[in-house]
Amino acid sequence: MILGKEYSLNLNGKTLKVFIDKIVARSLSSVWVQLENTVVLVTVNVSKENKFLGFLPLTVDYEEKFYAIGKILGSRFIRREGRPSESAILNARLIDRSIRPRFDKNFNWPIHVVATVFSFDLKNDPDLLAVFGASLALSISPLPFIGPIAGCRIGIWNNEKIIDPSFDMIEQLDGEIVFVGDGNLINMIELKGKEIKENVVIESSIVALDQIKKLVDFQKEIVNDIKPQKINFEIQIPEKIKDYVASAIDKINIVVPENVGEFKFNIEDLNEEEKSIFNFLAHEKIKELFTDYLFKNKKRTDGRKLDEIREIELGVSILPQVHGSGFFSRGLTKVLSTVTLDSPQQELTVKEIEFIGVKRFMHHYNFPPYSTGEVGSIKAPSRREIGHGALVEKALSPLIPDLEIFPYAIRVVSEVLSSNGSTSMASVCSSSLALLDAGVPLQKNIAGISIGLVTKNDEFLLLTDIQGIEDHYGEMDFKVAGTEDGITAIQMDVKNLGINIEILSQALDRAKSARIEILEKMNKVKKEPNQISQYAPKIIRLPINPEKIGLLIGTGGRTINQITQETESEIFIDTEKNFVYIISNNEENLNKAIEKVKSIIETKEYKVGDIAKGKVVKFFDFGVLIELENGPVGLLHISNIPNERKGLKNFGFKLGEIISVKIKERDNLGRFSFALS
Repeated sequence: MILGKEYSLNLNGKTLKVFIDKIVARSLSSVWVQLENTVVLVTVNVSKENKFLGFLPLTVDYEEKFYAIGKILGSRFIRREGRPSESAILNARLIDRSIRPRFDKNFNWPIHVVATVFSFDLKNDPDLLAVFGASLALSISPLPFIGPIAGCRIGIWNNEKIIDPSFDMIEQLDGEIVFVGDGNLINMIELKGKEIKENVVIESSIVALDQIKKLVDFQKEIVNDIKPQKINFEIQIPEKIKDYVASAIDKINIVVPENVGEFKFNIEDLNEEEKSIFNFLAHEKIKELFTDYLFKNKKRTDGRKLDEIREIELGVSILPQVHGSGFFSRGLTKVLSTVTLDSPQQELTVKEIEFIGVKRFMHHYNFPPYSTGEVGSIKAPSRREIGHGALVEKALSPLIPDLEIFPYAIRVVSEVLSSNGSTSMASVCSSSLALLDAGVPLQKNIAGISIGLVTKNDEFLLLTDIQGIEDHYGEMDFKVAGTEDGITAIQMDVKNLGINIEILSQALDRAKSARIEILEKMNKVKKEPNQISQYAPKIIRLPINPEKIGLLIGTGGRTINQITQETESEIFIDTEKNFVYIISNNEENLNKAIEKVKSIIETKEYKVGDIAKGKVVKFFDFGVLIELENGPVGLLHISNIPNERKGLKNFGFKLGEIISVKIKERDNLGRFSFALS
């Protein structure tokens, strides 16, 4: 066949097809992976390096082609693919974190793995097909890759676990968890969810490993059929370097106060390759010292207990002009987060092959050189910064109130001021405080913590709140974020071949204990949202009869432009959901604009104490959203619902049901809260 030799596997009723090494004739190895109408090509190439580099120069690119979904996208003036989208960068990182720990530690030739999405049916997500393809392409290559590995996505829906849910289901799920491993060990985890319980993660991992084993066994069959010849990669160590290392290690004091895990050596008389070999061997020896110390003393090199968190400092309203700010310090890791509130029109427009739409909530993460005391230049966000920013956004998103409750676009920026371990989880904490400081009505705080791992023979130790030295010489970075009631995000990667269920279970328990400890401190500083900042725009949302939209706009936009000019306000109409948004930085001007708009669209005016009929339009854990007849939308909070209803599904109400409510309160933004009449 034109694509090469074909292999196939029945995967949960779908046919997974693999074509090997023909269509890409000049690559070291290549794999064409197809699941139904989603197609990913993965290629591997390598550059032989004649000197020892001391690290693995692995580059992973994930290429999204617009034709894969039958769209012409890109800039208005350049209708072609440009720099990678954020989702492409995150998928490239997912592949990188999955395969990197599976190379021989001595191997250091530059490797380039490229996953290209040629076709996407909007049902079968190409990301884990790319992980599968990368593993197989490396396994049939001559490179010293310790595989195969594969990934599995588990969807959580009403406590049910769905294996590889279709792409169009993802947004409806309570959570999704991606596991990558070899069928026995797990070496990468990504989780996004609505306060997922720890036991659900464990149960999901067992289901996922069973699925992964099928994919790994399939790869092994292909590898056994191809029988690749593998490189035996060893480094030659001159006696001179061995003597240098022995002398340097004798002077190392592993027991030091909190530090970044950097040890300086005087090796100026060595050439560049000798320095690389020296640094590699020296750090391997330091890792042995570090591990031996922890197992012998059962305490950290900075004196902490294994489960002890560094000293925490917290603050809000740090910056005077911004809409909200929060500060979180854990040892030498210090992060300042800010919140900006703006019109819903400032949503981020996203056009990627996996998502075309808008994002109302955004989190960005900055890691400047001064955060590590280094000299450097400020450049565009690195892949690491994009990845950390997305992780924090994922952790916070489940608790961001809907547009019906809080009609703002929200941007959070986390500035890392000082770094010594787990700045992303510190960013979760500082961002949560900043959101409350800005008046965003979060139901509760969100906190994050990172758990580390050291192993010796068949024993292991877990380390709560890892700092730089523990991240550098440890074997796992297990980041967990969430509330007292469950997990909203996990990101785990390892430096070894992976972890088993026992380690995963204990790490989750350790992370929960630490998370609750941090949340207790955060709640003492800030638990309830502020009033919205005087510097933030005031926004009101009014329903509009579609027949009145033309009347409000006026001929050539004359009416709406006149109102905006006279009141110095901004007005825009959501024609899909039939709402008018009025925005102003001045409350007096806002009220003038509201009055003028209402006089045109004739929206009925409701007052506190009025009894009205309303339609049930949405359910939340904390109440029911009610839309009044010809009027605004408001919240029937759980505190105003009779106790006998609280245990019922959706509090005993039905979507679209007309009920009688009493208007209990109306805040300064015109938002209503109801009680049952």
